[in-house]
Amino acid sequence: MLEEEGDLYIRKLVKVVNCNNEIQEAYIYVYNEDTSKNIKASLENQPWRG
Repeated sequence: MLEEEGDLYIRKLVKVVNCNNEIQEAYIYVYNEDTSKNIKASLENQPWRG
């Protein structure tokens, strides 16, 4: 339901190692703004805040 709510985050498929040392693919969400100034997404700017 939240996948199409804005573009504050980008969903990426990455490879991870689980607790059994097996490689699996998993989705992560990456913040889609400049982080060089140590800014944070405010609560009111989260995509699920309607």
